Amino acid sequence: MKFSEKLTKLRKENGLSQEDLADKLDVSRQSVSKWELGTTYPEMDKLLTMCKIFNVTLDDLTNDEVDFKEVNNKKKNYFDSMMDDITHIIDNSYNMFKSMNGKQLAKVLFELFIIFIVLLFCRIPFEMIAYDGADLIATIPTVGNFFGRLWECIINLAYVALFIFTYLYIYKSQFLDKYEKEDKKVEEVNEEATTNNEVKKESVVRETKDSSTSGALFKTIKGIVIFFFKVFLLTLFIPAIFFLVGLSVAFFIMLYLIIHGVFYFGFIVSIIGLIILCGLFIRILYSGISDYEINLKSVFATGIIGLIIVGCGFGLSAIDVSKTKFINDIPSNNMDVYTKTYEYSSSDNIIISDNAYNKEEYVVDENLKDKVIVEIKYFNRLMDVDVDTFTRGNYKLVDFDTNAIFSKDVFDIAIEGLKKHTIYNYTKLYTYNVVIKSSKSNIDKMSKNTNDYYRDLSNHYNERQNNEDAIEELESRVIELENINNSLKDENEVLKDKINSYKEAVNNL
Repeated sequence: MKFSEKLTKLRKENGLSQEDLADKLDVSRQSVSKWELGTTYPEMDKLLTMCKIFNVTLDDLTNDEVDFKEVNNKKKNYFDSMMDDITHIIDNSYNMFKSMNGKQLAKVLFELFIIFIVLLFCRIPFEMIAYDGADLIATIPTVGNFFGRLWECIINLAYVALFIFTYLYIYKSQFLDKYEKEDKKVEEVNEEATTNNEVKKESVVRETKDSSTSGALFKTIKGIVIFFFKVFLLTLFIPAIFFLVGLSVAFFIMLYLIIHGVFYFGFIVSIIGLIILCGLFIRILYSGISDYEINLKSVFATGIIGLIIVGCGFGLSAIDVSKTKFINDIPSNNMDVYTKTYEYSSSDNIIISDNAYNKEEYVVDENLKDKVIVEIKYFNRLMDVDVDTFTRGNYKLVDFDTNAIFSKDVFDIAIEGLKKHTIYNYTKLYTYNVVIKSSKSNIDKMSKNTNDYYRDLSNHYNERQNNEDAIEELESRVIELENINNSLKDENEVLKDKINSYKEAVNNL
């Protein structure tokens, strides 16, 4: 690229007009115009000053073998280049719409609206692929719904990305590029005419003001956008680090399971793929935050490899899960069942508390006419159960307090089940059985006491709820009456003022 072309592009890239650059170099605007037309060449001190203004090396500026894109890549990372492209599009769009008359503007907006509608109709095949594919995937046992939703999400994101890319591409190629070509021709004609002193001063002033004002405005907007964009990236960076740590922990857990004979290769392949994608995501975020340059080809290749690995892992995981059985019962184990026994008098009006972790069993023993035996059976290596007795009116409530104990036994039991591709309801290991032994008459009495107690408890709750509703209604009524009272006081004050004014009028007569 020639020096004259580099100078023109670097000047515009930095939002400078020919007059702005001339002021910085302490030369005339005509000199800058001649440099950009290639008719003359600047002196060495001016070249060194340009290098400082444009933040490039002398070789980058004067060596015709160095392309302008290479110069930009040396000083900008991907996000800066992206923001430059965005601000360039916005700047040119503003200038394009500003230069149009009403008829031209209406025509362009109508064409953009038609393109928008056409792209919306293109969503129909994407919806068919998304929903039909999701229905097909949903037929896979256990994990079908999850992967079906994931498929819908991927297809919808692909449509949105394709919609935005296509719309912007058509807008740029069909509208902005044409405007830039026409604007460039006009600028070349103006510069040549200015060099020959054939352009009026008003044209030069207008070009200077528009270019400098627009460039400064969009440079300011660009700086603000980049700042908030980096703050946004930072809010994503920290959770991404924690997610990567979690994936690493999951990876070592899967390795531990494989060492102990549990083979779910789909999960470990999926985790590896997710680690690659998460690491890539963190690398991109770091590049955006710290202005670290990234290789887009390497990023793209790594992303494709990560997605392929994740896809293969999800497929293998679906096969592994489809082979796994779920049994809603306690797995067989070698743990001993511990039994605690409590004895109560039959005259105590005993009632047994019921909760989600309690399974009751009544055993009739006619030899126990004067007492009630309560036995609690549980795995004491996993939990401990204590009995508390409370007096509730005429009844004695027997309640149970449980404390779970962390034990490696549950983990070992789960591993044994996973070796057979079987998952049990391990929460049932933390349940306990309550066996109540007494005579039939005592058991019937206990059953009646329990029904009466919970019926009275329910009635008490309903009565309390009704009382609370009545209190709330009365409070609302009090507020309403207070408002009426305040209103009457205000009216009374008004009437008093009227009476006083009437009295004054009578006295004046």
